[in-house]
Amino acid sequence: MDIAVDSTGFSTNNRSKWYDIRIKRKSSRRECIKLYISVDIETGVTFSFTITPWNRHASKEFKRLINSLPELGNVLGDKAHSSRANCQLVVDKKGKPYLYFKGDATSKAKGKSAWVISFKGVQKR
Repeated sequence: MDIAVDSTGFSTNNRSKWYDIRIKRKSSRRECIKLYISVDIETGVTFSFTITPWNRHASKEFKRLINSLPELGNVLGDKAHSSRANCQLVVDKKGKPYLYFKGDATSKAKGKSAWVISFKGVQKR
C-alpha cells in the first residue's frame, strides 16, 4: 500500500489579539486550523486524518496518521514530515520512506538507521 501524507490550512473567522511588550504595540493574527491526511496513492482512499490548531507541528502528526496502518509500501511526504523518527516508523512497518529532506539535514543517524538509508538513497539521485 503506497500512501501520501500532507497537510493544508483553513482560515476561520477568529482572531487573536494581544499587546506585545517587546515592540510596544497591539498585534493580531487570523486563526486557522490544519488538516493532516494520509491517502492511498492508487485508489485515493483516505486512511486517516487529524485536525489541529495552526501551531501544531506536522512531524508529530505524521505518527498519528501512520500508526493505524498495519503495513506500508512507499510513503511520500514533504519537508514538514521529515524526521528521523518518522523514517524509522515507516521502515518498522515494512515501508520505504520518501520524505523530502530539509535543506540543513545531515546523514547522522542518531539511533535511527532508516534515516541513513533514506538519506543516502536521495544523495544518489
